[in-house]
Amino acid sequence: MPKPIIFLAFANDREDNARYLRNIPAEYNAIEEVLNQAHKKDLCEYKMLPYATFSKINDIFTDEAYRNRIAVFHFSGHADGFQLLLENVEGNPALAYGKGLVDYFTILKTQEVQKNLQLLFFNGCCTSQLGENLQSVIPAVIGTVNSVNDAQAKAIAVSFYENLSKQISIKTAFELAKAERHVGNVNLRGRYRKDLDHEPTAEPWQLYYTEEKHLEWKLERVEEEEKNQPLRNNNEITGNNNIVIQGVTDSTITLQIGGQSEEILNRLDALMTLLEQKQVQTIQTADKIYNIGSINEANFGFVVGQASYDKKLPSELKEDLLTDKNKWALGISQDLLNYGVSVGNRAMDIFKHYGWLVEAFLQKMQTPTGKETTLRRLSFMAEAYQSSLRYLCYIQVAQVLHHSLKEQIIVDFLQMQDNDYQTFDYLNLLIISTDLLEKSAIKSFVPEIASFVQELSNAKSDLYKTALFLENYRNQLIQNKLKEDEGFTDLLDEYLTALAFWLRKMAFIAQYRLVSIKEINLNYRAGMKKNFVHLYGELHGVYSEIDTEEEDFKVVQLEDIFTYNQSVLLLEANKGELSFTKFLSLSPLVIDQSVFTEKPTQTPEIYYFTAYQPQERLYKFAQYKNELGIDNQPLSSNKELTTKAQNNKQPKFNELFKQMELLFNPIKAEL
Repeated sequence: MPKPIIFLAFANDREDNARYLRNIPAEYNAIEEVLNQAHKKDLCEYKMLPYATFSKINDIFTDEAYRNRIAVFHFSGHADGFQLLLENVEGNPALAYGKGLVDYFTILKTQEVQKNLQLLFFNGCCTSQLGENLQSVIPAVIGTVNSVNDAQAKAIAVSFYENLSKQISIKTAFELAKAERHVGNVNLRGRYRKDLDHEPTAEPWQLYYTEEKHLEWKLERVEEEEKNQPLRNNNEITGNNNIVIQGVTDSTITLQIGGQSEEILNRLDALMTLLEQKQVQTIQTADKIYNIGSINEANFGFVVGQASYDKKLPSELKEDLLTDKNKWALGISQDLLNYGVSVGNRAMDIFKHYGWLVEAFLQKMQTPTGKETTLRRLSFMAEAYQSSLRYLCYIQVAQVLHHSLKEQIIVDFLQMQDNDYQTFDYLNLLIISTDLLEKSAIKSFVPEIASFVQELSNAKSDLYKTALFLENYRNQLIQNKLKEDEGFTDLLDEYLTALAFWLRKMAFIAQYRLVSIKEINLNYRAGMKKNFVHLYGELHGVYSEIDTEEEDFKVVQLEDIFTYNQSVLLLEANKGELSFTKFLSLSPLVIDQSVFTEKPTQTPEIYYFTAYQPQERLYKFAQYKNELGIDNQPLSSNKELTTKAQNNKQPKFNELFKQMELLFNPIKAEL
């Protein structure tokens, strides 16, 4: 018999930022990964619909190729009682009412269209009435008796399909998923719920059925040899008419559309024309899914090029691997010297030129723990890469925000929630933000970033390939896919080689320094010129415990000019001399927590923006040296802080909150 099909439909509210569910894309990607593994074991096939309309759902259910093969249907998105919120062809909300849904699934099940349908999973708020009305028709229905937390909805769905993919019964998979779910953000999957008069129940998910024996259904291995099926590469086809980039040449792009191969010209307009013809809103390349609205001339080559790259270390780098854990940093020093930077011969003296945001992890690599052949060493290297990439993004995005430039990925960045920042597409953010500045004829404060991004966007360059290699293994580390096996030492050497190459390419950053402005005072008397006294701290090197309090901050007087108070600034540093006459404020993306305290001599403590929680109206920050948890175990040493409209313990945060609202809201509102 043919393999059963698991069909998943996802819908969101893209009109209203307050109702947009941030965990829907993450749920999509996580479930796809789980089901892809089940597919490789011959347990099932799967179809995924990212922007679900009723028409597209019906096309899949009634397609002859899927006739009586769909065993599970899953819906994730907003719901309210007896209704589901789907989308229309324009991407706007479109309601599907309960009675129509009950009649629809009854016909599918009883009229030989999908007679093998075993389970419906409605993963939205208050879908219990659908469960109660369909349990006499469908063997098993999962619904909710109340409002559900967005992050928990993602967690329970991913856990359920992980268990189902292990050939565990519906009943047991569901009970395990309920037990494993954990608290996440507080966005709710109610159709129009911005404010609720009650909290979600402790256990909103329920399983509805008529006969308990039906709950023993499970996935089983199918040995059948599938005939007349097109060959696939590692990019599995997901969803009806979903478009997946399979290969790229200088002149053409090869696509898979619903299992069929098609070739188009390697041009953005050709791709967009095809997507419009197919009425598809997303495209998949390698392991990423992009909304068509997020692809333009600036990132087109970067996006499509991923399909033809195997994410291995570039051959030229692999031929000359770095293996010495002590001397590898010396290779970076020559590139720093090329920018006129005075460099010592100790690793710590070299690292400090990259600033605190990057330096912390480079230093950890030099510790005894950082030199061991372990996942921890790999995590230090991975975060050194991530922090340096994030640093470049902050520089560009800060200018984008100051000039109120708008693009969807900027909004996505400002609306990250929970741990989205760990896997956010910073590479794409860097490319798009740089393009925005160039299109607006705004000279970047760090002009070298433009040429860096130009090389990064070239799919044939070693920098492009190195970035994908670094990102690929960092993602595998986060997903617990890496083991300290016999090949792990080689991986560490390759990753070190890639990281050193990346750092050499961005050595231009050593011409700039981060400082924290703690306080600005006016020194002025009759007959004198106005002098603005700045109390500031340089954010490079490590503050020793034996440093005196006076060394934590320095003083500089500026005649007739002043900078931004309580801000983290990027300054030009000509041969080590700071220039306070030209600066870029990275706040509130990067803040110094110490300037908001009542302790006048506290050492700078840098945090960077990670999330916005719309229901609670608060912004979250992570400390610059927070580490990745191994095996999904968070580290107790990691620090976070939040700022909201009213901060009773740290009232100075009230002003920070206002600053973020004034800067972020206009951009979020328009898109």
